[in-house]
Amino acid sequence: MPTVGYANEQRHFGINIHTIMLSQVIDPLQLRSPTEDRALPVFRLGNNSIAVDRLLRELDEYQILPQLLQEIEIDRLVAQTALELAIDLNYSKSEFDRLSAQIDRTPLLCGMNSSQLKAIVDRELKLQKFKQANWGDLVEAAFHSQERQLDLVVISILTVSDSLMARELFFRIHSREQSFAEIALDYSEDRYANNGGILGPISMKTLAPEIGQVVINLQPGDLSCPFSIGEAHLILRLDELHPAQLDERTHQLLLDELFANWAKLQFSSQLN
Repeated sequence: MPTVGYANEQRHFGINIHTIMLSQVIDPLQLRSPTEDRALPVFRLGNNSIAVDRLLRELDEYQILPQLLQEIEIDRLVAQTALELAIDLNYSKSEFDRLSAQIDRTPLLCGMNSSQLKAIVDRELKLQKFKQANWGDLVEAAFHSQERQLDLVVISILTVSDSLMARELFFRIHSREQSFAEIALDYSEDRYANNGGILGPISMKTLAPEIGQVVINLQPGDLSCPFSIGEAHLILRLDELHPAQLDERTHQLLLDELFANWAKLQFSSQLN
């Protein structure tokens, strides 16, 4: 079965998912070792406890430790830059309450205590203040420079491993001998087959580049000719196109992107 990456992962609430999970590990306990008369550091994770040595091993095993170190460095850079540029990172009680309520409804964070929730909300609000102060005025220009890439689309996608089969199925769909959904259910080898091949709504920006290059040249209702990505042979149809608007969601997406580009540049300069 051909393996194709169709879309990129996204962040949740603009907060890195690893940061949310790690932010729960903040309640240090002191437990006695059964063999040593000294305290061993243990951390509470939700309703469970975990020894520090095991925690570090598992952070490394799940490849979360590099992300944690990066987030710590981001906090340092933000604090340092805010001080240098005299950026006010203070927030109002209403802002705190609004984001607290939003995050508290996230199933992943079920069981957090008030201090853990406060730490997450405090960090996120300060990050948002920092982003807005530095790049808020650049969002509109960023939007216009990549407006087409921010469009939302719904596409039908069909993936097979045989090029001749792809051509045959293309002609069946084109001649309306069978519907796209019927053929996807019967022949497609990707994870969207059971849904009749439908993917979306999804941002053009998050589509795999090879797929985005095809979709951007289609009009709603258009069917693409078969094309290849590695050993996979694909057919696409653009079902819906929703032009991008500079609304709150898009503003935040672009703000996060401008901040991420800045952070990447800071990390690169430290390595050189």
